[in-house]
Amino acid sequence: MQKRADRRKRIAHELFTTEQTYVASLLGVVELYIVPLTESCKGNKPILPAADIKKIFSLWQSILEFQSKVFLQEFSVRTQQWSRKTTIGDVFIKHVRFSLGDSCF
Repeated sequence: MQKRADRRKRIAHELFTTEQTYVASLLGVVELYIVPLTESCKGNKPILPAADIKKIFSLWQSILEFQSKVFLQEFSVRTQQWSRKTTIGDVFIKHVRFSLGDSCF
């Protein structure tokens, strides 16, 4: 029984770590691409038209904000307060509408 509890804890931690990496990657795209592309629009020679940047990255900031300030925070609380009875599936289910969009339901 202890092996199973330890395995659940390791899996939950791995999911949390993966989510942290995902959020860091989203932030990296903002810093490496969105900000420079947007800044280039302020000059005479934009890399891409502002309208194209908006089309390409229209949901990026919303996704980043949700993942970092809502989902990752809830996930963090669960993993920090881990016990044998802790669950994480409900956190995923609670936020599936944001991830998939309301049009799926």
